[in-house]
Amino acid sequence: MKYIITAALLVSSLLGVAQNHKVEGTLVGENNDPLAYATVVFLQAKDSVMSQFGITDESGNFVVKGLKQGDYIAQFAFLGYQNFSKNITLTEDVNMGSVKMEEENVKLNEVEIEAEMIPVKIKGDTIQYNADAFTTQPHAVVEDLLKQLPGVEVDKDGSVTAQGEQVTKVLVDGKEFFGNDPKIATKNLPADAIDKVEVFDKQSDMAEFTGVDDGDRIKTINLLLKEGKKAGYFGNATGGYGYPDNRFEGKFNINQFTKKTQLSILGMGNNINDQGFSIDDYSNFMGGFRNMMQAGLVSFDGGRPTVNMNTTLSNGITTAFAGGLNLNYDIDKDTELNTSYFYNRIQNEMLSSTSRKYFNNRNNFDSEETGDEETLNNNHKLNYRLRHKIDSIQDLQLRGSVTYNDGNTALLGTLQNMDGNSRLANASNTQNLGDGTGMDISTTLIYRRKFAKAGRSFVINGNLDLGDEDRVTNLNSNNTYYTYDSLGNVTFRFDSVMQNQDYIDNSQRFGGKVSYTEPLGKGHYLEVNYSHQETHTELIKDFYDQDPAIQAEIFNDQLSSDYLNTYLYDRGGVNYKISRDKYNLTLGASLQQSKLDGEIRSANTTVKKTFTNILPNLRYDYRFTNTKRLRFSYNARMNEPSIQQLQPVVDNSNPLQVYVGNPDLKPEYTHSGTMRLMSFSQFTFTSFFVMLRGTYTQDKITNAVTIDSLFVQTSQPVNVDDDLSLTVYTGFDTPIRPLKIKFSASPRLTYRRSILFVSGVENNTDNYITGFNTSIGNRKKEKVDVEVGASWSHNLTKYSENEALDQEFLTSNYFVDFLVNFMKSWSVSTSLDYTIYSGDAFANDETIPILKGSLSKFFLNNRGKLKFTVFDVLDENRGFSRTSNLNYVEELNTNTIGRYYMLTFSYSLRGFGKQNGSWFSKMIGGRRK
Repeated sequence: MKYIITAALLVSSLLGVAQNHKVEGTLVGENNDPLAYATVVFLQAKDSVMSQFGITDESGNFVVKGLKQGDYIAQFAFLGYQNFSKNITLTEDVNMGSVKMEEENVKLNEVEIEAEMIPVKIKGDTIQYNADAFTTQPHAVVEDLLKQLPGVEVDKDGSVTAQGEQVTKVLVDGKEFFGNDPKIATKNLPADAIDKVEVFDKQSDMAEFTGVDDGDRIKTINLLLKEGKKAGYFGNATGGYGYPDNRFEGKFNINQFTKKTQLSILGMGNNINDQGFSIDDYSNFMGGFRNMMQAGLVSFDGGRPTVNMNTTLSNGITTAFAGGLNLNYDIDKDTELNTSYFYNRIQNEMLSSTSRKYFNNRNNFDSEETGDEETLNNNHKLNYRLRHKIDSIQDLQLRGSVTYNDGNTALLGTLQNMDGNSRLANASNTQNLGDGTGMDISTTLIYRRKFAKAGRSFVINGNLDLGDEDRVTNLNSNNTYYTYDSLGNVTFRFDSVMQNQDYIDNSQRFGGKVSYTEPLGKGHYLEVNYSHQETHTELIKDFYDQDPAIQAEIFNDQLSSDYLNTYLYDRGGVNYKISRDKYNLTLGASLQQSKLDGEIRSANTTVKKTFTNILPNLRYDYRFTNTKRLRFSYNARMNEPSIQQLQPVVDNSNPLQVYVGNPDLKPEYTHSGTMRLMSFSQFTFTSFFVMLRGTYTQDKITNAVTIDSLFVQTSQPVNVDDDLSLTVYTGFDTPIRPLKIKFSASPRLTYRRSILFVSGVENNTDNYITGFNTSIGNRKKEKVDVEVGASWSHNLTKYSENEALDQEFLTSNYFVDFLVNFMKSWSVSTSLDYTIYSGDAFANDETIPILKGSLSKFFLNNRGKLKFTVFDVLDENRGFSRTSNLNYVEELNTNTIGRYYMLTFSYSLRGFGKQNGSWFSKMIGGRRK
């Protein structure tokens, strides 16, 4: 690793370390008052290309370093003042002294430049970047533009961080784009369509409506489009073919934006394991988390599903097709519609091999499992939001979604368990075939009203969610159980399971909330609220044993069930709020009464429970400056058990790993607290972020595992006294100006104390996960982009009852990414990703090096791009992961895509004309006439 870092520093040094100068001074207004956080830019006089820029500090002082000898145009910009420019020649360090700016309404007598380009402006709480001031390559998307912006970072997975905080919402001209997934905008919209990029903390909908700051903010990016892009359509299209195995890739996006309408259409298809969907979509076509658990993709940790895969689906070979449409339409000046539809079709073929080492209180044993699985899913999702402004003091919003999916899965699997003497204890061969459909409808209606007295408001909302899932599964399992006497002689027993399993899962959730806020004067407010929620769930499982002898099905009443579960609560609360320029404080509590009614209709039994709890909450937000903030939040909540956890019926989908619910479960009572400290220097572009998070849960739901003499495992959810989780995460990013590089580091630590039952023995477990990420890269990326980094993750679990159960392993990753643009129309890139898996819990260390490379040529006025890519040059890629969970450690190997060669052609779509509206607005307008 030291050689990689040394090489990167050397490359970065060769890219630009020379005799540099600095310019300093103080920016003031007409009355000599300092102008804090103003923009200072130095453009090369010969071509007006930006060389360096900075931001004034709180006293109006600025220092801009890294300027070579030559002629420059110094530009200064500040909100409410005339932009000021001055020519300057540098032969040595310069102190400009006091630089005075004039207010906007005063005619500027100094030198002005028409169409001047200020790269960065500070507008109150908003940082605005001029996109044209930052160079991107042809066919670049918004994600490539964001990488150029000071104070903005883009991770390898596409996640965006701005000013030390993760961006959770991306708007286009102030409107939502394909729901709340920022990556759909950043990975699809062309960079050359963007005029300005605004970064700000978006207030909550309630604060924006009432004008009372509640401290609830999310980091948001707003993409402002160029006016020219609103007079036609624009987008990109890409198609490619690869060898071997007929690899293909195709995608396109077409956009048409006007003042009243935003219309975007996206489409894609490939068989290179590149999908744009969430884990929820994958769960749907797998038939729910139950089937994912059978496939080794999910396990239950404390009654909650844990997914053992990444969202790019690198496991197996995946063919995916997807398409979507996003429409934002201003029906009139008071009514706007935001809606999007997205469809994806995913087919996955996966071969898996799983090795587990179980830690039993009596003796340890090993497990080997194989799987051959094919899955297919079609998923449709519609999002909508209709907002109508009734008048200046009240509005009405309707928002929701409709999701429909259908899919099937076919799994052929084997499972073998070996005892502590490495002798075969049991074995199973299983065939599991399933088909299912599911639909979910969710809608919320919100009415908001504010009154003449500032701060007084009334809000009422109602929600309705309907879910319907039908699934049919055919299970065929042959199982053998071995027993050994004292002399080592073996006897065995054989059984088989042949069943048709029908599942019907229906749910209805509805309720509402009323809130009233009364100002008490001088920034003090009192809010009272009441809410009611009900959830009704019906789960019907009809299992039929197949009897080949008589070629008939026999209803299995022991495994079948008809279960109805109702969970409802009434909650009333009071919150006291203080709103100040520097801070916001909310302190309150709610009294909640919860009722849990379960009816096992197949057994004529009922479960009825009532719980009453006080739920306190606290939120504190303190602003030291616009870019330095401290936030603290605490709340208590109730988490009800799921219907699968409550149902007292055996799930024998895997006869050697049985799951049975528990109708005596109580809801979890959870306390959560989070503290965030964020600091971002607009003067040095250094960010520092600290997060402390703690969760304490009473009556925690966890799984009790029992293992019988034949090594058959039975898991059942139970309540334990408590569960504690603590996380510390820090992030640090800063430029190292002499080397013209940026450096980032993010250490983290997670501690969890849990109670685990293994073979009836209670173990107190302590789990420590420590990690560290670091990277360095060059700052100016117009010609060369270099980044080198590493990450380490150490996992340690200790058990109170038996030290022999302790688990420990380490995962290390090192990477190098390199891109260079040359001869104006050529680009070459390469990346190396090297991962090492090690630890005493596993027999061998594993290393996986992945090397990629590509060569690109731009032509047709840069509208065309031809790219040749070699994926996995060393042919070492494989699906591999190691996890620690419950009472075992696991190593998973799957098939995945190896080396292939691909040639792709991309074309930039542009068609501009007079801005006379979109075809959609014309159609609507024509109908209205």
